[in-house]
Amino acid sequence: MGVQYSSYSALGTSIETAEITAGAVTAAKLASMGAMIEVGSDTLTGADSVIEVTGLDLDTDGVYIGYISCEAAANGVLGIYLNSDSTATNYYAQEYNVNNAAIAGSRGNAFAPFGLNAGENAVIWFMISPDVDGYPRILWFSNMYAVASLQIRNCYCVRNNTANVTSIHVYNNGSNFSAGSKLVIYKPN
Repeated sequence: MGVQYSSYSALGTSIETAEITAGAVTAAKLASMGAMIEVGSDTLTGADSVIEVTGLDLDTDGVYIGYISCEAAANGVLGIYLNSDSTATNYYAQEYNVNNAAIAGSRGNAFAPFGLNAGENAVIWFMISPDVDGYPRILWFSNMYAVASLQIRNCYCVRNNTANVTSIHVYNNGSNFSAGSKLVIYKPN
């Protein structure tokens, strides 16, 4: 049967088991306990080359944690850009890719683009926050490609200007993402 609790507490707030059973726990009460709050999402209902979330304010929110789950409708190159800024020289990236026993790294000006072939999937978890000088730094972890040829790609990136991040755009240059592909962004409370 397991242990049963009469209440749950975090960050100075308590929820009684009776509140949970009665369905009386409010979103505000959960948020006061340190929950992640969704600030935006986009799920494609049809094929499109862009998945995006706008209306963000990194200067106020401080950090974003999100994920991308996508499938390529045809061969293309996936890239992630802040504020629709797709100018490669505005980003610096250091990344590594693990493919079976081979590990390879690269460094360059781009926000971690990588090829994604027709029917292949990628799941990417990322965090974005400004450094002390205000430059947005991005850390992402991904696994991608067909199930039988799974690869890992991790990237560390910085945009070389301090403009507030108000939108995140995921592009599939040269192709479309399949319906159901999505981008979801959270902020900690």
